[in-house]
Amino acid sequence: SARQVGGDLYDLFALPGNRVAFALGDTCGKGMGAALLMVQTVTALRSLAALYESPSQCIAHLNHLATTVAYDVPLTTLFYGIVHLDDGRLVYCNAGHPAPIIDGEIVRTPAQPSLGAVDDAQYRDDEITLRPGSTVVLVSDGVTEAPGQESRFVGLDGVLREVRDAGAGISARDLVERLLALSQTGDADFEEDDATVAMVRYRGPSTDRKST
Repeated sequence: SARQVGGDLYDLFALPGNRVAFALGDTCGKGMGAALLMVQTVTALRSLAALYESPSQCIAHLNHLATTVAYDVPLTTLFYGIVHLDDGRLVYCNAGHPAPIIDGEIVRTPAQPSLGAVDDAQYRDDEITLRPGSTVVLVSDGVTEAPGQESRFVGLDGVLREVRDAGAGISARDLVERLLALSQTGDADFEEDDATVAMVRYRGPSTDRKST
């Protein structure tokens, strides 16, 4: 049914200059409308990524589309990052999405508005250098807002505990499945949200695109 169609997005694609881009986002609402918005967002992001090197520029243009071109668009959170494979630099822009967990630590930066929230919002890039073996974990709020113990949300701290308990040697597939399990409460009174987990592991400097 349309209600079962999700509004989360994730994408991974290569860019010129030995770079790899990845994104994870979440739109308010569910159903076919939310899913179509996510498709449009991914398509627009890929087009903008071919024009602008800066993630914040791409995010700003997406926000412009959401606030001035589209009509009555629900708010969308989006994390968009670019890994420079030659030196491990991760340049990213976070528009209202849960903070990334990088090498077992939550990397919080000053908040920036979700897409569609503020006309002409100004966005900035943040940067961190990944080491060989570094991992970046992203989740949607379907994970962080799932019920945890004592009727509390799992929260980003709960995700962090799970990442740390899993250990650095866990495979990407196993970690993703472990984190997705946090959203599967089995509580009949809880309406589960879309849940998405993405993990990027940097293998070190490389002259090809096999480093992530």
